Amino acid sequence: MTAGEFNSNPSSAAAAVIPSVDAIVSDLLAMIRSQTKDDGKAWGPETTMHETGIDSFDFVELVYELEGKYGVDLNFNANTAEDLKTVADVAALIRSRMAAKGPTP
Repeated sequence: MTAGEFNSNPSSAAAAVIPSVDAIVSDLLAMIRSQTKDDGKAWGPETTMHETGIDSFDFVELVYELEGKYGVDLNFNANTAEDLKTVADVAALIRSRMAAKGPTP
């Protein structure tokens, strides 16, 4: 395919690309910074959700935003939350749900 050509094949490799955990972490941190109004300069993948200062109401909003952005159902509950201590844990869950879902048509 040359520059300017349109690839109309919906099953192309580009349609199946799942973002890396690092890319999801970056998006997730930006969303948390926006909700908490904290610049979070020291935050990274191993920052705990508690350390971000996000409260339960904002966390619910964050889950809806993540589900919409990544097209997955996260179904957080008290049992799941204990396994999702860090930002990287949440990003890995999103990525695994995307992989399980497969490419979007």
